[in-house]
Parts: sequence; structure tokens; C-alpha cells
Amino acid sequence: MSFPVASRVRFGKNPLEEVICQLKFPAILRIGTEPPSVFQDHIRKQYPVVRERTSADLDTLLTGIPAAVAQAIVARFPQGLAAPTYDFVSADSNWTVTLTRESIALTSNKYETWDEFTTNFRAPLSALLSVYEPAYYTRLGLRYRNRIDRDVLGLAGCTWSDLLSPHIAGILSSPMDPNDIEAVQTTAILRLDEPSGRVRIQHGTSAGKDQAIHYLVDSDFFTDDRTETTDADRVLNGFNKRAGHLFQWCITDRLRDAMDQEPAR
Repeated sequence: MSFPVASRVRFGKNPLEEVICQLKFPAILRIGTEPPSVFQDHIRKQYPVVRERTSADLDTLLTGIPAAVAQAIVARFPQGLAAPTYDFVSADSNWTVTLTRESIALTSNKYETWDEFTTNFRAPLSALLSVYEPAYYTRLGLRYRNRIDRDVLGLAGCTWSDLLSPHIAGILSSPMDPNDIEAVQTTAILRLDEPSGRVRIQHGTSAGKDQAIHYLVDSDFFTDDRTETTDADRVLNGFNKRAGHLFQWCITDRLRDAMDQEPAR
């Protein structure tokens, strides 16, 4: 699948609520058995706040188990039954680097440009390569979550068929009374031509915090092919380019204008 080529643009009223880039690699046990203090030293100025969490609560799991058995389990698994996950957070809380023994990720809840995103990921990736030396990547993923809020955009009187391309609007563009459509959720997985990989598109209606109905377009670009560490930039840059084409493919000119579209610099 090749999405129609569209010019790079920026939206003054940016619909992106979250962007996540994750790189997976063969498990590095050292990350789970000792604190990543050297890794932290490389990125502490940019990401000063650190939080450690696990996916399993050992105290809860040991409830009701005889004390002697529980003590033996704690001694055997001092880190808990699940390997820890470390979050390194920027001072403004807009950027989070997540490190596990099998992956590193950057999450932004204030995305502006791809250049800024890759700049903020540069130090963590450099630290990963120098401190832990992953052999290669087993999966690359780049995910964009767009939330379209008609009230914020001054489009409260518009129907979704006015704002979304027909192939996305689907049943919302039918003659049916919109009030009779309580929810729409669609998932599609499409093959990409270049770079090789897939994109999982999840889109549909969603209630916002104000209970107004929003529309989400969640596009997750990924490849499960082995990727050398030196080739990750090329693949991720390709995903980023196609993400822009995909979102433009999903919306109408009316929505573009309401989001204050302007050429990207």
C-alpha cells in the first residue's frame, strides 16, 4: 500500500495527543538485574525524573502463601517476579523515555515536529548503544494518536462525513440518523511498500473528557523484520513520512482548514 503523496504540513491546532517510538531488541538481562545508573548518567540532564515500576506486585501474589515459602520466593526474586521498567521523564513531563530489558521507547504528549522528536531521542539511543550494545533490533514501531475534537476546532455543526474522507467515514457518511450511531470502531492492517512493514490503523468515535464525541485516528507503523542498529533511522524516517501521508488521506479539506494547516518549514 502506498498512500497518496501529500506535502508536509504543520497544523496550528495540532490534533496529535501522543506519539510513541519503540525499538525492541533481544533481551539484555543486565537491565533487569541492576539499576541502569550509567544509562541514566547519559540522559539525566534532559530526563531528570526517574520512576521504576514492575508489571507484577509481588506482595499481592504472595498473599495467603505460607511465610517460609514466601520468604524463599522473595530471596530468589529480589527484583520481583517481573523485570522492572524504568521511566525517565523530562522536567516538563512532556517527554518520557522507557527502558526495559527488551526495549526502549520515547513517548511525547506535546509533539510538534519529527526533527524535535528525533533530537530528543538521540541521547537515549546513544546511551543504549554505548552502555548495553544491543546486537540488533527485532521490532521497530512508530505510533501516532490523533484526536479530532469538533468543538475545539469550531466545527460543532459539522457531521463526520464533512471532515473525514469517505473511506474512513464509512457508516458515518450514510443517510442514517447520526444520533442512532452510538459508536464506531474500525481496525485495518495494511502492508507498506517502502520501507517494508505494516501499519495498523485503528479509528473511530470516542467520548472525550467533556463527554463530547471525538474521532480518533491511531496509526501504528511497525516492522518485525530484523533491523541492524545502523539502519533504524532509515526505517523510522520512512514511517514518519508515510504517517503524514496517511493522516492527510484520512481527512477532508474542510478539516485541514479548521486545523490551520500551513506548509512545514
